[in-house]
Parts: sequence; C-alpha cells; structure tokens
Amino acid sequence: MDRGRQIRIQNIAGIVVTTLIIAAPALSGQFTWLHSLAPLPVFYYLTVLGKQQGGPIIITSMIIAGAISLLFGSLQILLFTFTFLPVGYIMYKALAQNEKPVIAGMKALLVLLIFWVLFGLVLAIVLQKNIYQEFILALDQNIEASYKLYAESAEIPETTREEIKFAFEQLKIILPKIFPGLLLISICSTVWLNLLLGNLLINKKNPQLSSWGNYREWSLPDSLVWVAIFTAAGLLLPFASLNIIAMNTALLLSALYFFQGLAVLANYLSKWSIPLGFKILIYLLILIQIYGIILLAIIGIIDVWSDFRKIRMNNTKNIS
Repeated sequence: MDRGRQIRIQNIAGIVVTTLIIAAPALSGQFTWLHSLAPLPVFYYLTVLGKQQGGPIIITSMIIAGAISLLFGSLQILLFTFTFLPVGYIMYKALAQNEKPVIAGMKALLVLLIFWVLFGLVLAIVLQKNIYQEFILALDQNIEASYKLYAESAEIPETTREEIKFAFEQLKIILPKIFPGLLLISICSTVWLNLLLGNLLINKKNPQLSSWGNYREWSLPDSLVWVAIFTAAGLLLPFASLNIIAMNTALLLSALYFFQGLAVLANYLSKWSIPLGFKILIYLLILIQIYGIILLAIIGIIDVWSDFRKIRMNNTKNIS
C-alpha cells in the first residue's frame, strides 16, 4: 500500500472515530457518558499524527458532528461536548513539552472548569435562567422524590421514618453547600480518566511518544499536603463561610489523593505480579464501597511522607 493511500485511510478512520465520540451524546441520552471521552481523540491524533495531520481530522469531525446534531440531535448537548475538547489539546501540548502528568492534569482541570463556566454563562443568557440555581433546584426535587418513594414503599416504624426524614432534610441543606466540590470532583475525574487512557493508548501505539511513564509512578506535588493541612484548619474554625470553602476543597483533595492511593495500589499489584483477573476484581471491590475509596485517599496522603513506591529515593539516586 502506497504512503498516500495509507494516510487517507488513516485520516478517514480518525474522522469516523472522532465524529462518533463527539456526536453520539447529542443523538441519544444512552451515550452521554461519551462526554468524558471527548478529549481522547484530540489528544491521540495530535500526538500520534502531529498538528498538521491531526488538526484537520479534529476540525473536520467537529463540522460533521455539528451537521449531524443540527439535523438529528441536540445542538445544545453538542456544544457542551465541545467544552471537553480543549482538555485533549492541553494534554497534547503538555506531553510535547515534556511536562509531568500532574502539571498537564492541573492545566486541563483549570481549562475545563473555565469552559464549563463560560458554557453555563452563555446558556444562562440564552435561556434567561440561573443554571446553577436550576441544578440546585433539580437536586432538591430529586431528594424530595427519593424520600417520598422510599417512605411510601418501605414498611418501617414511625420513629425510623422520622429519622430518615431528618436525614433527607439534612441532605437537602448540605448538598447545595458542597455542590461546587462535587462539580470539581467531576471535572477532576474526567481529566484523570483522559490522562490515564490517553497515556495507555499512546504507549500502545508508540512508547517513544510518551514521557509520562506508567500510572503507578505518578504522584502529586508534596507541597499539596499544605493545602490539606490548611483545609483541615478551615473546617475547625468557627466561620460558616470558611467551613463551606474548606468542605469543597476537602472534597477535591480527597479525589486527588484517592488517585494517588490508586497509583500506590497499582504499584504493589504490579510488584507482586498479581494476575490481571485478580487485579480487576480487587479494583472493583475497592471502588464499589465507600470505605475502600476513603482508604485509598488516606494511603495517598500518607504516601507523601512514607514514599511507599520509593519514587523520591530513586529520584535522589538518579540526581546524585
């Protein structure tokens, strides 16, 4: 097969894959989860093919996805999907400049947050509604509906019913306060997922294209622990506004240190040569229960001092 034909096939395949990922959420609610993967083709094709060949693939895919969504789907959802695409470009630039994955992640997190805020502002202007308040109202209604459904269907004593009602009322009070933190966790998880999967795809295609190494070697900056310390202090001080800020910061830090704890776990599972099937089972058992997630977050924080993976020790040896 001649080189020109190979490039054309490569470009067509790239356009098809990218268009499907971008357009699918706008066509059916069953594919809304593809929002989170929208940065992947941007990162992959720019890294593997370069900006000159990969750029037109992304732009063409966006145009085709726009036409498809305009005719058969939701243009509003498509525009929301577009807010994820800059994450892929930020990852590509960071890798090209040999920046660490944590730096790439922080930049991508900030960019995605900015684009979400801008999208929310534009949507608020167009719809003449406060999007944030609409989200809070929807949360409140869902909590109320969940309580009614549970209270009507379950045969429980009156005292227990009152306790459950009180718990749901408290949930309605606290959720609006921690909603920014939950939003940040969502953004953080999206960025982490794309960093992880993107690095795996690039390493599978050509390991020489990636300088990020294996996920089990990734780590957060040690200085971040000071943010955790100040956050803990903010939770203890008797100032309501400061407490709310600290709660949301604590949620974000919990997610970040959970990812570091997961890297520690991945390191030991690899070190002990655990078979893939058992690895998947261990990950699932940890992720399906809150205690496992909390445990990994704690391990992630302790790793700052304990250096379970001996990363700092190895770095010191390499420098010397």
